[in-house]
Amino acid sequence: MTAHDRSLELAATAIDFELTAPERHALAEHLAGCQRCRAQADALRADARRSAAPAGARLSPATSSAILARVLRSPTQPTALRMVAFAALLALLAIGTAAVGAALVQQWQRSRLTVVPPSTPPLTQTPAPTVGCTVAWTDTADGSAEGADLTAIVHGPAGYVAIGSLAMPDETGGIMFVGYVWRSIDGFSWRRDAIPGPRGAHRLESIAVLGGRYLIVGHGEPGDANPRSQGSVAWTSDDGMTWSGPRRFGAQGDVVAAVGAGPDGFVATGSRFLDVERVGAGLVWTSPDGVSWSTATELPGATTAMPKTIAWSGDQWLVGGEGGTGIGRAMIWWSVDARTWTLASELPEASGSSVSSIAAGADRAIAVLQGSPAGLGWSSTDGRRWSAIAAPAKGERWFGVTAAGAGFVAVGRTGDEGEQPMVTAWSADGLHWQTDIDTGGRVLMAIVSVDGTLVGVGNASENGSAILNSRACP
Repeated sequence: MTAHDRSLELAATAIDFELTAPERHALAEHLAGCQRCRAQADALRADARRSAAPAGARLSPATSSAILARVLRSPTQPTALRMVAFAALLALLAIGTAAVGAALVQQWQRSRLTVVPPSTPPLTQTPAPTVGCTVAWTDTADGSAEGADLTAIVHGPAGYVAIGSLAMPDETGGIMFVGYVWRSIDGFSWRRDAIPGPRGAHRLESIAVLGGRYLIVGHGEPGDANPRSQGSVAWTSDDGMTWSGPRRFGAQGDVVAAVGAGPDGFVATGSRFLDVERVGAGLVWTSPDGVSWSTATELPGATTAMPKTIAWSGDQWLVGGEGGTGIGRAMIWWSVDARTWTLASELPEASGSSVSSIAAGADRAIAVLQGSPAGLGWSSTDGRRWSAIAAPAKGERWFGVTAAGAGFVAVGRTGDEGEQPMVTAWSADGLHWQTDIDTGGRVLMAIVSVDGTLVGVGNASENGSAILNSRACP
């Protein structure tokens, strides 16, 4: 059973029965990113409402007159039985007359009411931004992540799962960074868990969830060593608590950077390191279960590429990052099957920038950029032709974006140098954006939206970690 079939099954079940919390979360998460399933679910609910609606009693005036005439032809001294029948007929006539009268009144009202259909705006017009709405972040004050640097977060049937690294003393008295997993049911109370493998031997890069399976990908911690030394690795969990792995995939020089989940399984992307300082082609791997992986496919259009993010947009895959020699520029690739890829041909000029995160909404995808020349990022309705988002101003670096309700929320920082404040941007349509500056010494690297609640993870200047919550806006 595919993810689409499972979601439609849950949507049908929800019409007559109460879903469990994990089922509700799984259904909401899938419908938020799949326009086709959302339309089919709406149609199921509409059919159910029509079936449940009672049929109105109707009696035509001609039928009423005929029945009344037959009764009135009875003897002048009716029997008790005829009296009962006469009373029942009067009641039936009253019901029929009321139904006919109501229909006539409705018909008269419709004849007096002039309905002016709304005009369809040009495609270039979009709704105005929500006024008076802000995204205010609240710290969870959870000690489980103190001293940690969190980099990614997802939500699935077992709740929220985030990944990051924690500074730990090594055997020589120095500091090393160890990969850990944080999990939470509600996004407020968190627990830290270790994952299998040599302590501090791997760097956790990205996490995705498909159905009930969580998948973490990473690679050998670069540090002062060659990132080719240990290649790419993966861990899986079916409950967010117990992890299997690490399992190696790809060639020794293939370094994974991001992973996403789609209807046919997991897709990961990364780069091929030619040596310690030289990067080659961008790569893509596919896996139905997070355990068995395909041979890498190279991304076209750039001999040097560093993909950083991947997303399923409802009908195709989108990979974003940077490519080209020297200063490079932001790039996006698309594919309907994760095997044959095409470099988007209509990309705004963004030399010196990189696509850091992509989010797909119901009818639009947003790619945010980081790098001095960049604005907030790009917008696309088909994933193949992209246009620049005019605001906010250039100079801000954006790290994460997520679809939130009917709109989007993005997080980043106000500049490249030093301890720059965090900036949050939100939009009802993906084109008109509002921003807010947070001077609390914290920066979010990734966010996720669930049922109108935003949860973000990152780092803070005081204790090194940040797990923040907010209501989505708009």
